[in-house]
Amino acid sequence: MSNLLTGRRRAGVAAALVAVMLAVGCSSSGDETGSTTTSWSMPARGTAEVTNPEYAPQGSETETDYVDAFVAGYQARPDPTFAGIDMACVAPKWVAAIGLDAFFAAGVTPQRIATETSPLELLVGDEATAGAVIDAIPACGVTLVDVFINGLGVSDPNTVACIRRSVTEEQVRPGYVAAVLGSDGPDAAQLTAACQS
Repeated sequence: MSNLLTGRRRAGVAAALVAVMLAVGCSSSGDETGSTTTSWSMPARGTAEVTNPEYAPQGSETETDYVDAFVAGYQARPDPTFAGIDMACVAPKWVAAIGLDAFFAAGVTPQRIATETSPLELLVGDEATAGAVIDAIPACGVTLVDVFINGLGVSDPNTVACIRRSVTEEQVRPGYVAAVLGSDGPDAAQLTAACQS
């Protein structure tokens, strides 16, 4: 759907891999190419190894690294789903709500966020965290209705005024929470039906 919302299926695989690694014990080692090989011992099967891509987090990344990456990525590729947000204000709130462990578990590095995509749906696995991610936007001075209107690309003042009268924060928030979790965002056609001429 957007730059920030990609790869939902990989989240399940990553979560399962992390769960197995935590359950049976694991260790990691790297080489000069930047690849990391993770090994874990399994009681019934001996040792298994998985080589992660070069961009796997090393565990030394900080919240500031991820905040800076969200800001850089948004400046390079503004996401129409979150059009017009103040990413410099929102990013620290997102990273705090998501937590560093989620970035590590999903295999998402600051470099990936800054240069490729920012896969929120890989990082956010529950409605409470998705709500915190969405609530960071109005906490930074941009209403969700403004984000909705900006995402529509509507410039006609009469249509904008009609949408402002017809659409509420309470109507668009569930769609944005769902979008962060990997579903469709707010239903623009339904919410703006009264304003279509």
